[in-house]
Formats: sequence, C-alpha cells, structure tokens
Amino acid sequence: MKYLKSLIALRATRLLIVALAVNLASVKLMHAQEPHLSPPLGAIGWSESADLCKVLPGSAASKVNYAQGTLSFTAASFGTIRLACPMSGIMNGIDVDSINDFAFSFSDVGGQTGVCTVAATFVDHTTGIVTNWSSGGSFNPRYTFHGPIPWTVDIGLNNFPLNAADLYEVDITLTRPKTAVGVCFPTAFGVYMEAVTI
Repeated sequence: MKYLKSLIALRATRLLIVALAVNLASVKLMHAQEPHLSPPLGAIGWSESADLCKVLPGSAASKVNYAQGTLSFTAASFGTIRLACPMSGIMNGIDVDSINDFAFSFSDVGGQTGVCTVAATFVDHTTGIVTNWSSGGSFNPRYTFHGPIPWTVDIGLNNFPLNAADLYEVDITLTRPKTAVGVCFPTAFGVYMEAVTI
C-alpha cells in the first residue's frame, strides 16, 4: 500500500512538472508577436542594426542615427522606406538548426493602427518561404512606441527549418503618410535571428 501511494505521488509530481512546462511554453508563445520592452527572447545567432541595412531604391528620404544604429524618416519626408538586411550567416556558436525565431526592434512615437506602421519580413530566397509581422492590421492600438527605448517583437519562423545552404534576408518597411508628418515617427533599430528555448 505504501508503494502504491508513493507511485501515485510520483505520477502526480510528473503531471505537475509537465503542466508547468506546458504553461511556460504557452507564456513564451504568448510573447511571440506581442511587442515588449526587453531584448529578444533567445540567444542571438545573427543581428543587423538598421543603419547597416541597404535602403532600397524608391524609398522616401531617410536619416540615420549612427550612435543608436537606427534609421527613420527625415523631418518632412513621408511614404515608404524599405530596407534589405542580407543574412551573412549564423554565428556566436549557435547551430543553424537551433535558430527558430527572428526578432525586430523598433519604435514609433505617436504611431496608431493604420497611420504609421513598421513591418519586418524574413525571406528565404532559395525556397520562397516568408514570414512577417506588421504593426498595422490586427495590431493592438493601445501601444504607443515611445523612443528612444526600442520595442521588440519576437516573430517566429512558422516552424520551417533554416538550411545553411539557403540565402536569407530580413526586409524592414517603415510607412508614414503625408498627413502623419510630425505626428508619428516610425524608426527601425535592428533585426535578429535567435534560438528561443521553450
């Protein structure tokens, strides 16, 4: 009888541990695609500050803050700024198979849903697979992204594995209509490939 009680207690403990692990995974997944005022959630295998990304032709006038590594609109510019950030490779001792997330840091002082937006898209040029996030659309309007502290969103890779032989890029898009000049100030800080443990 004593053995049976011990076995039942052990099983209950195991179930509790599993429940706690599932709960922790759920909490981390809730943070995915939800902006937060902290660094990326995982170990960083690659990163690029926005000031080092290539501004694509046809973009609105932009300004760079080299001290912060940011890129944003000039005081009077409006339209769209598109940046391309080619991935040079996974580093920092992290195996490419461990990378399961990408993150984007930004601010948008005065930004509101549908007015000024920031977006990041992870592109696999070899397979054509993309995953993205945007502050527009279903984004919660309770956020106003006050600078200079950047917000970070951990976007995830939709469960597709990275292949060391493929070509990858993260594209950043900042949008500000003419009517929002002087109202909202979308700014890109940087992009990250990371290994998030759940």
